[in-house]
Amino acid sequence: MGIRELTKEHQNIAIITHMFPDWDAVWSAVGLGEVLKKTGKNITYFSPNQPNKALVDIVWVSFKILESASELEQFDLIIAVDSGDERMVFWLLDTKISPDILDKTLVIDHHHSNSGWWKRNLINGNKWSNCQRISELIIDEFPNELFDDRIATSFLLGMYTDTWGFLWGVDKKTFEIADFWLKKWANQTKIVEKIFLNKHFGGYQFLSRVINRLKLEDGFAWTWFDDKDLAEFGLDFEEAKWYVAPLLKIKDVDYVILFKRYWNLVGGSIRSVKNDADKLATFLGGGGHKAAAGFKVTMKEGETFEELVERVLEKVKIYISNYVSRQ
Repeated sequence: MGIRELTKEHQNIAIITHMFPDWDAVWSAVGLGEVLKKTGKNITYFSPNQPNKALVDIVWVSFKILESASELEQFDLIIAVDSGDERMVFWLLDTKISPDILDKTLVIDHHHSNSGWWKRNLINGNKWSNCQRISELIIDEFPNELFDDRIATSFLLGMYTDTWGFLWGVDKKTFEIADFWLKKWANQTKIVEKIFLNKHFGGYQFLSRVINRLKLEDGFAWTWFDDKDLAEFGLDFEEAKWYVAPLLKIKDVDYVILFKRYWNLVGGSIRSVKNDADKLATFLGGGGHKAAAGFKVTMKEGETFEELVERVLEKVKIYISNYVSRQ
């Protein structure tokens, strides 16, 4: 059963991203939502945090901040996109999510660590981006005349950014779908301008600070930034990721780990050229892909950020010692 079949009986639909949404989460939500609007559905976009303004301004769409689970009760269907588990969507809420809300949730995701966190799932872990995952579904299921330049640009944006400009995580189908959206008038010039040419001095100052914090342990490198760094240099979370991306591809270590602190929550991005990042992330309570994965940890009461990082690093050392071959 595909998207069209699963949505046909529902009129009022909420589409929600994971917290601190990246480009793929934002644009898989928007691309899908704009297609469903053309079939007569009422669509509302939600995010646990406000997406980067530069992202949503590309096709002039707005997201509501999900502040309470009760906001979702009015909808017939909730579609969670690009979310490997329930915590990625609902962790920031103070209230427990009711079974009624989860029962009307459809998960569409591309992380192979996602075994299906509720009853209805459209998951394919062999796709590098959720935009590619959804593109393959809707191109087959919906009349192609529904697609316009806004929809095409949305899906191409997510594919482009989650593969870092088609540098990795691609296959023949990736390029076939990218070509399809380009022929549907996806605005490639706007994508390049927003991602690669819209840089500023504060971003490179931020990168310099993160590089100065870079440390090498036995088999892995790690560094960190926090919300204070972002505020000082005028960045938001998604912009920061694009400045530090080159640090995550160090080839002569087993893993590179980037810690990101926001309030009492610490996220970690893991990249590996040599090993399976997803297995380490799963060991730490997260998940993802072979080359790129992540995890999130909540600081204990009275625990400092430094103590949390040391706690996680000790687990990383245990994992490497027991599961990583140095032959």
